Amino acid sequence: MDVLDELSLVVPPNAWPDTFHLLEIQWGTGQPVEEYDLEGIHLGIHLPAPWLPGETRELRISYRLDLPVQNAREGYGPSPFGSTDRQTNLVDWYPMVPDYHQGSGWIEHDPWIFGEFLVYPLADFQLTLNAGDPSLVVAASAVGEQIGDRVQYRLDKARNFVFSISPDYQVVEEEVNGTLIQGYYFPFYGVPGQAAFDATLESWELYSSLFGPLNQPSLAMVQADFDHGMEYAGLYFQSGGFFDTYNGSQANYLIAIAVHETAHQWWYGEVANDQALEPWLDEALCTFSELLYYEQLYPEGVDWWWSTRVNYYQPGGVINRSIYDFQEFTDQYLAYRDATYLQGAKFFVQLRTSLGEELFFEFIRAYAASFENKIATGDDFFRLLGEYVELDSLSWLAEYFQE
Repeated sequence: MDVLDELSLVVPPNAWPDTFHLLEIQWGTGQPVEEYDLEGIHLGIHLPAPWLPGETRELRISYRLDLPVQNAREGYGPSPFGSTDRQTNLVDWYPMVPDYHQGSGWIEHDPWIFGEFLVYPLADFQLTLNAGDPSLVVAASAVGEQIGDRVQYRLDKARNFVFSISPDYQVVEEEVNGTLIQGYYFPFYGVPGQAAFDATLESWELYSSLFGPLNQPSLAMVQADFDHGMEYAGLYFQSGGFFDTYNGSQANYLIAIAVHETAHQWWYGEVANDQALEPWLDEALCTFSELLYYEQLYPEGVDWWWSTRVNYYQPGGVINRSIYDFQEFTDQYLAYRDATYLQGAKFFVQLRTSLGEELFFEFIRAYAASFENKIATGDDFFRLLGEYVELDSLSWLAEYFQE
């Protein structure tokens, strides 16, 4: 076990100018922390004495956030963090402890113009929220308990904890197999809001049977006031643009992305991965999960999914690239999406064909169970796959992977 001389934290809100204001850092004893360095999103804290394996230390950080307007970080893709006239989103809003690997140290990456870059170890969250205005509706990673004018939240063994707050949310909810599914959408969006909510319910039940049930108390589907979908522990944002273009059919991006984001509760929430270096491990599986939804529940939408969601873009290339490895392309994001999401989904389709339906889902369930509450790697994936099939027999793997 490593002995630590420095504690390294990641401070995502410091990626935005004039947003994160560090006021004070103290050890639990009240002793001020004087030797630290905050550069970009990286906060390094010098330890006054070596931190030995098995020791526990308490750290208190006081800070203020001046929330930016959403998407105010120039040059980067859409982010939920920040506020608009009708929505305030607190996502990746606190200093967090990154993953740590014995022998190699803290796993920290820098933000990129697209994709996720954080690696989330499990944590237990206890929070108290005073929203100030009782008319505000709060969507969160867990269901809170009202105590006076405050709401207390607790969520154990989660990747993160997020809030989305609005005076306008309309709320629907239903329990599925012990999990409370909630939908939050803006006024005049009742039809697409209900459709996205229903797809979330259906896919939650389907994925529980295909991948294994989750011991998760709640999941919130939130209409985003921006054009992007994004997953978090117990909550996901659904692109506002897809609410505007909903056509009443299951063969629609509102539905496809709703079930994609729901699948992230398994592939990111239950089984995490390094989203910067190996984004295919969650994004390819979640895109493939969209196909499973259509095949199992709405087979009339399968042709639409293939033609519109995948084949229209003629995806190709290897899928095991990091988010930083598409700089030779004119449109980096499209090249990243086509390879990681769409070509990645085709990989899982071909793997299912090679293994057969029964053995494939036996492997997928074993992958979910083996790496539950862990951070899996591509090596882990193929090591386990090798227990179900001779990897050398899959000669087509070179079409999808660099190595």
